[in-house]
Amino acid sequence: MAAPLPPTSLLIVEDDPQLRAALTRELAARGFEVHTTDSVDAALATVAREPVDVVLTDLRRGGPDGVDLLRRLPDVSRRTRAIVMSAEASARDHQVANELGAVAVLVKPFATAELLRAIERAVDSVTGFQGHIHGLSLIDMAQIFHLAKRSVTVRVHQPGAAASTIHFENGEIVHAEHRGHHGPAALRALLATPSGTVATAPLGLQVPRTITSPFEHLLLASLSQIDEEQQHSHRSTASYRIPELGGIADLHDPEPGPPPPLRVEDPALASSTSAPTTIIPDLIRDPIHVASQPPLAPPANSPRPATRLRPALSDACLALLTAIDAGLACAVVSLLDGALLGYHQRPALGEPLGDAVAAAAHALLRGPAVARLAVADAAPAPDPGAQEAQLTTPRHHVFVRALADGRSAVALVTRRTLSVGMGWALLRAELTRVEAELS
Repeated sequence: MAAPLPPTSLLIVEDDPQLRAALTRELAARGFEVHTTDSVDAALATVAREPVDVVLTDLRRGGPDGVDLLRRLPDVSRRTRAIVMSAEASARDHQVANELGAVAVLVKPFATAELLRAIERAVDSVTGFQGHIHGLSLIDMAQIFHLAKRSVTVRVHQPGAAASTIHFENGEIVHAEHRGHHGPAALRALLATPSGTVATAPLGLQVPRTITSPFEHLLLASLSQIDEEQQHSHRSTASYRIPELGGIADLHDPEPGPPPPLRVEDPALASSTSAPTTIIPDLIRDPIHVASQPPLAPPANSPRPATRLRPALSDACLALLTAIDAGLACAVVSLLDGALLGYHQRPALGEPLGDAVAAAAHALLRGPAVARLAVADAAPAPDPGAQEAQLTTPRHHVFVRALADGRSAVALVTRRTLSVGMGWALLRAELTRVEAELS
């Protein structure tokens, strides 16, 4: 039989003997190993002499105080976490204490339950980090806990509502609660939540098991259903043809209006007695740099290029989507004429959208406006595959990157739950799958 774990060791640093004695009785009765002292120097000597998990220290006092202890504690023990107590802690005191590593700042008088929660957080962060992280979605955090095989409860707080929870056991989601719902339905509602605050706690012993699906299947099914529900809601109010791709729907129009002509004033192109000459962008080609410039888009009223799907490139798109959980569609597009060379999409997108993705990718890298900018650039691009563009619609990100051959590009459509930086990192990491089929 395994030896029982030793009790959590606490050190109370408090110069008020009555408060020190009361805290000692309360915490010792709850099974903690409690040490006490009334000075910072004695506290540091105790921590150096024997292992201490958590230090509870008064913030302000005569002579060396809690701030001094927080500054000196890492030099003595990096595993010991600190909780600060204060009767009159200002906002600045909270900031300083947090910057120096305090897990919590308790304002006297505080309830026993508040103290116990702070100790729980401190113990849980002995072998980890604690702090504030911005810009991560619940989906990002769920993937982190899954990969780390953590057993943890995630509490999600939103204004005016009771806390919701997601429970992980060895990296698998086993239970979720949200506004009266439990299990997969609660998890879907939480994953669709756009913002809030999050805190973690150790997984309790009495957590019910309302979710049994493996993490990857559970997350994919949840996100697919969320996307379908959002599409259904969006279709009821949308008037354009492709609500799934929002802002790039206009690029799917088979007969877009012609781009505005470019007006130039150049003696070589216009007579001295005539008005400024109006010319078509296709005619503006610098003979010195023409070989290095990307081909211009075909005339706006030309027929859409025929799809030339290659099974190997479609398989590469499938492999790329398999590697990116938030990915919805992948296309390989010819930059010469906008033809679709390879394509795969997840069922959540509904109707096939290969033509829309191809048109968007081609317009983002070879549209008339981009072509004009390329012609105006006096220096040729050192790497034809370095060109990339990103478009964000109300529901999706569209990442487009030219491939090394300079004649084709890969386009990736993802949910907006994926951050832009992570989207680019994942796409660049998987480009070799596609480029291997083009070589």
